Amino acid sequence: MLQSYGVSVQAAFLGEQALEIFVQWQPDVLLNGISSPKEDGYALIHQVRTLAGERGKVVPAIALTNTVTEDMYQRALLAGFSLCVAKPIVVDDFVAVLGILAIANNPHTHDN
Repeated sequence: MLQSYGVSVQAAFLGEQALEIFVQWQPDVLLNGISSPKEDGYALIHQVRTLAGERGKVVPAIALTNTVTEDMYQRALLAGFSLCVAKPIVVDDFVAVLGILAIANNPHTHDN
């Protein structure tokens, strides 16, 4: 769905694989499901934030979940996510948010 908007996407379904792809690809924004039956999304964001501390670059991260409560939103922010978003998403709005996060994190991408 995001690729149809020109967004480059790499998918991973397990934390170890996701972390490996994250390190190799170095995305502008990380999308991470936080309530998966096989993997805890909070564990992945912890690993990503640990790497960011070592490398000095923090990548914005969006937690995706089926429902968002105030407690879940606060937990996601405290864990290191930039946003917590409930599915289903409005694709046009979501792509705009991704663009804003990517530009805010890389302000020199549009220097002339």
